[in-house]
Amino acid sequence: MLRTTSLTYCSESSRFADAHAHLDSARKLWLELKDVKCVAQSDDTRARALLEEKRLVEAEAFARQSVKALEGGGEQSILAEALTTLGVVLARKEKAVQSRAALERAIEVARDSGDPEGAGRAALSILEELSSRTPTSELVSAYQSAAQLLEKSQDPSTGKRLISCANKVISSLASSTNDEQLKDHTWDGFSLKRKYSKQRKD
Repeated sequence: MLRTTSLTYCSESSRFADAHAHLDSARKLWLELKDVKCVAQSDDTRARALLEEKRLVEAEAFARQSVKALEGGGEQSILAEALTTLGVVLARKEKAVQSRAALERAIEVARDSGDPEGAGRAALSILEELSSRTPTSELVSAYQSAAQLLEKSQDPSTGKRLISCANKVISSLASSTNDEQLKDHTWDGFSLKRKYSKQRKD
């Protein structure tokens, strides 16, 4: 078991090392060509790779770099993707308020640019990353919005994400219902002596 785990770790490390090497080469080329959009996309891809490696400090730096580069241009759909990546990174760093702001902005930017799938993916990220910090009513609303935005998606992975998020919403609704039931059954006004006396009379 230990050998298998070690081999898997080495394989993962090698895969990420190769990815970073390719990204270094690509970024250098785009810089030479002065292609700001492709440099920013490279940084966004790097941020997602670092996120997979759980190197969150570096991931945040590259995600912010990507967003900053795209903010001045007209590539709004790509900006929405970069904002989504930044939002996920911030959520993993326990920066819930900043994460929510980035993801909500990603939804807005994607919608305005005519990219409903990009907006839907950002909405799914709120459900996936911030469900424990979001009221049930807002989760339901976010899910309904995501489902509507993604209704024409042909991506199988998006369908799986929708199902997973639906389960999160259902769990939150069940928990909320249980909490309400507990509130309805309080011990206020209960008297053990009165209860016992009634039982004896019966």
